[in-house]
Amino acid sequence: MRWILLALALIVGVAQSQQEPPKPKASNHKSNAEQRGSEQSPLFVKTPGPTTQADRDYETYEKNQKPWNETAIAYATIALGTITLGLAIFTALLWNATRKLVAEGQNTARHELRAYISCVSGNMSLIADTALRAEVEFRNTGRTPAHNVRLAITGAISPASQIPEFVDPEFVPHRQPIAPNAHWTVGHEFHGLTKDDIQDVVSDKKLVYVWGRAEYTDIFTQPRSLRFRYRNVVKQLAIDPNTGQRGISGWAFYPEENGNEAT
Repeated sequence: MRWILLALALIVGVAQSQQEPPKPKASNHKSNAEQRGSEQSPLFVKTPGPTTQADRDYETYEKNQKPWNETAIAYATIALGTITLGLAIFTALLWNATRKLVAEGQNTARHELRAYISCVSGNMSLIADTALRAEVEFRNTGRTPAHNVRLAITGAISPASQIPEFVDPEFVPHRQPIAPNAHWTVGHEFHGLTKDDIQDVVSDKKLVYVWGRAEYTDIFTQPRSLRFRYRNVVKQLAIDPNTGQRGISGWAFYPEENGNEAT
């Protein structure tokens, strides 16, 4: 592109460098006229005056060099205008692409640096003959702190053939930040159960669900949220030191297919 502009500028310069020779002034020589014919029908024969070198030079310029100069300047001007327009369009497109690239870079940095609160584990254990406690661990897996973290958790025990209604629980009455790779564990206890209820959970006749949500603010002051829904799936076995018998000491929670999402 630079060489094209230089070539066009050279053409215009060459064309303009062909100076127009000075236009000859009107000749002061008087033509010699000789009167002939009769008095009723006079005849005048005009003899041209002498031609100077300036006249011949200007006539040659007008016939040969001047049309070429005018054509070259016209085409060069059109070409320069077209190229200038093309450069303007290209500059606008380049600016727009650069703006998008900067915006994408900023978005990428935000995604890489922001906090990510996730549910990383959940389990349930017997805390009495007729009581269970479920716990879920929330961990910040991002690279910056999560601020104003609020958590909520609840649960339900229902027959295996029924699915409970998953209503959002209220948040716990306090909030705190969670630093990168730090965690906050919250729990829900099931009281008022009977030994039959516990036995139904052990035999998988009844299932235990826990669900809840989290809200927090990342380092860019953007609000974020999380929803989770877990169910007891895997039994954890242990040997009773007094009897030597193997029994169930707890359960591991796994996420359900629905009810888990994050922003």
